[in-house]
Amino acid sequence: MKYSRLTLVLILLVLAGACSKPATDLNPAEDPTPVKATDVNLASLDQDAVEFYKDIAVMAEWYADHPTVLKAELAKNSAEKYTDSLYNDFVAELASMQLYDENEKPISFFDLDETTRHSFLKDYVKLEANFLDSKFKLAANEQADDHIEMVNAAVDKTLKTSAFSENFDFNAEAARVKGNNPYETVAADIQKTLGTAPPKVGLESQPTTEQAFLKFLADSGILGYNVVTFNPGCFNNSPQNFVDKMRGELRRGRILVSLPGGYITGTPLAINAAGNYKDIVDVGHVAIISKDASEIPAKIDKSYVLSIGTNSEKHMHNEVLGDDWTNKHGIAYLMQPIEVKYHYKPIKGIIPYWERSQSDLDNSKTYRKITTVMDKKYCDPWEMAYAKWKAPDRFICSSSAWWAIKEAHGVGIGNFYKSTIFPAGVYESSDMRVVATSF
Repeated sequence: MKYSRLTLVLILLVLAGACSKPATDLNPAEDPTPVKATDVNLASLDQDAVEFYKDIAVMAEWYADHPTVLKAELAKNSAEKYTDSLYNDFVAELASMQLYDENEKPISFFDLDETTRHSFLKDYVKLEANFLDSKFKLAANEQADDHIEMVNAAVDKTLKTSAFSENFDFNAEAARVKGNNPYETVAADIQKTLGTAPPKVGLESQPTTEQAFLKFLADSGILGYNVVTFNPGCFNNSPQNFVDKMRGELRRGRILVSLPGGYITGTPLAINAAGNYKDIVDVGHVAIISKDASEIPAKIDKSYVLSIGTNSEKHMHNEVLGDDWTNKHGIAYLMQPIEVKYHYKPIKGIIPYWERSQSDLDNSKTYRKITTVMDKKYCDPWEMAYAKWKAPDRFICSSSAWWAIKEAHGVGIGNFYKSTIFPAGVYESSDMRVVATSF
């Protein structure tokens, strides 16, 4: 999505007004109340979000309808670590879904009969598109939505969402999936679309300072999206304000996420500032909170340590607010990893439907995991497109949170297709809810 200059002015005015918003007055994305698929108005949702989950449903149906391939992929996964290159993330995500029948007994997606499976896929699209749509509405920039558009474009080369009719009935025969194993084709197309790893030769001599490294990444196209510079001072984003906006929700082990560009991406416009903020490149960031609210003093400054994260200059380290956050990132989202469950509701006389529930995971387990890798280094540039495969020996900022949550809880916050994960992927995850913002 592109903005006119008038729209950008309006965005700044909205953000200025949002500064007074209390941390608890957030979007329904943060509401843990169970959601019924029958209550979701599909037409009101962001259609990129709907398309994203339609694609997932079509590929899920393909694997369910090809048991021989499915069995082989599951066997391969059981023999591989989830950080290995041969691991099929998509099949693993399907296998890990927590579904419950009408008696609240656990049931595997792959054990659903065809009618019930199609009922689930239809409602799954509604429920998760609704959750993602609420994040798009909350987000202060368009990067998350733009990221989903690019993923959809790549996936649509293989998958066809014509499996869903106008009234949203599911017809597996209309899916028209090409090839023998769509995951391999889709993953390769996404990698090409969102940025490919450069060759190793010549990169060893790249500048080692973080900003020089980020500018190199932006210029090389590795990141797969446009990057803008910005002035953090536009948001009166002092370390004190940054923390105070989220103070009541800060918990050790929660995830802090900043999306690329502060608040505008996908546009050639760059906001530059003089002095200390000149030409800062913001590609987004992810870190794990290391303090509980009760531990944080009333008055803090730029040297206060709030999180654990990694970058190309300091590698895994205890982050300080100034150098690692408020001097670089305009806004941030405090996020909580969650466990999602789907419940089948075959009420007599009513068309069966599914219900989505969510509960928070134990943040202390996530925190303890990240503290076990404090000696690990940042990925080399040629490894960034495969950051999941490098864990736990090397990390990028997003993959460190992904790994810690996966190790602690068995929950994969990455998307279904990619060998890496960037900040937008963390924000978009169906296993992450927003609990507070810095703006």
